Amino acid sequence: MEKKTLTITEAARIIGVSPQTMYNISHQESFYPLVLIGRKRLVLTHLLDKWLEEQAGQKEA
Repeated sequence: MEKKTLTITEAARIIGVSPQTMYNISHQESFYPLVLIGRKRLVLTHLLDKWLEEQAGQKEA
């Protein structure tokens, strides 16, 4: 079964940024793949892919 969520560290590794950068990104209001469970910050994998595509599209425009 494929994981549906990632920790901030796992998400950082996947997109190629430092965990601190990913943590900062996760605090932006525009970062919608984030789910808070208590104090734990988790990233939804299917929405992370969509968010990355949108970010890439903004850079090309």
